[in-house]
Amino acid sequence: MQQTQNSSIISNPDNPCNLKTSSNVSSGDRSKIADEPIQELSENALMKYKSAGTIANDVLQKLVPLCSEGKSALEICQTGDSSILQHLEGVFTKKVDGKPISKGIAFPTCVNVNNTICHYSPLKSDPVVLLKAGDLVKIDLGVHIDGYIAVCAQTFVIGAQVGCAATGRQGDVILAAHAAAYAAASLLKPGNKSQDVTKAISDIAKAYNCTPVAG
Repeated sequence: MQQTQNSSIISNPDNPCNLKTSSNVSSGDRSKIADEPIQELSENALMKYKSAGTIANDVLQKLVPLCSEGKSALEICQTGDSSILQHLEGVFTKKVDGKPISKGIAFPTCVNVNNTICHYSPLKSDPVVLLKAGDLVKIDLGVHIDGYIAVCAQTFVIGAQVGCAATGRQGDVILAAHAAAYAAASLLKPGNKSQDVTKAISDIAKAYNCTPVAG
């Protein structure tokens, strides 16, 4: 993973998201966790989420046009990480109880090309990866403010544009991901279950003869 300054996340004990997860509890305890009441977010927490989300999206939109033929994945990752830190310098600057609010890179900028699904944030010593026309690129990154995390991603094909769209299997997988994302978002409402979202994604992927990737 690319090394960056201020990239560690300091847990906020008041953050309602600092709950047990399936990765650190036994299967017998998961049902108990599912029954715990959902904590309502405070205005302050919501503001931190929104600010982190705004920064993450702004940086992502800046990076997409930079992904052109001949550009290196390392260069784009470095630009993304430095942009995140630069944006964070201007928000939540007031200290709380004499201490600065923790903020930084929640997830380093990754530029994942073709069959590389995710998490490619190279070191300077790694082999150079240069983008080529027709490459299927996935960018993802994350920002946190006081432990409140916003993550975003975008998938696109180098050189694709109006009148010259991606075709074949590239076109299939992009359309499948696009439709699945909209379906998932529409199902995120009170009363629905996570398996409803999973089923919708699976059904759409199947229609395009694609396979969902487990996160």
